[in-house]
Amino acid sequence: MKAFVAKIFDINKKPNFITVLWFLVPFIALMIEVQKENIFINNYLIYKNVFWHTFQEKNLYSLYPAEYFDKNHYGPLFSILIAPFAILPNNIGLMLWGMVNVSILFYAVGKLPISFWGKNIILLLSLIETLTSTQNLQFNPMLCSWIILSYVTIKNSQLSLAAFLIVAGTFIKLYGVIGLPFIFFTKDYKKLIGYLILWAIILFCLPMFISSPEFVYQSYIDWFHVLVEKNIENVNSYLNASMQDISVMGLILPAS
Repeated sequence: MKAFVAKIFDINKKPNFITVLWFLVPFIALMIEVQKENIFINNYLIYKNVFWHTFQEKNLYSLYPAEYFDKNHYGPLFSILIAPFAILPNNIGLMLWGMVNVSILFYAVGKLPISFWGKNIILLLSLIETLTSTQNLQFNPMLCSWIILSYVTIKNSQLSLAAFLIVAGTFIKLYGVIGLPFIFFTKDYKKLIGYLILWAIILFCLPMFISSPEFVYQSYIDWFHVLVEKNIENVNSYLNASMQDISVMGLILPAS
């Protein structure tokens, strides 16, 4: 027992104390979230209903005050990702959702071509932000993982997987497009572009298996409009508060 504890708390061995913290702290936070009322798990309710609304072919971007507040801002492809969690009871689904997000980010950091110490430093520095995302049941840790892994897979010449991660992230929350500049890390950029096009076609059509082509096509149009609307709201909120919009668009466009 003493040897096991020593191994856990030794930063130079696996598993180490940071690994334990990485999984234990979010797990405790999720256990607390499970006990709360629906208003505190609103993000998860939005997520799971992306699946159910797609399945029922109900507008993904309308307001549904009886189910949750705010609007969905995720693409139709998210319905496929969230499906395994959405069909479960809320307490089980949100626990699994949170821990899968945390686990994938841990895996992605572990794949970075840096030292064991470097990976631990990244995990430690990221823990608080990851905890915040976990408490809010957000998709951000998984999306961050996909961006990291898109770089790693391109460097390892796993171009099909890299293209899948970039397209999937983009079709779900747009920010996955950040992985596109990694195309400059491979000499086989034409092959990568080909995979990007292939995965774009496949992932665009994938939600049609639980709805219909007409619904999915219209949902992408609706998604574009709701994102434009959301961006205008964000810009106006910064202007009203006399603050600088620190997004890429906000830094390029004048605040006037």
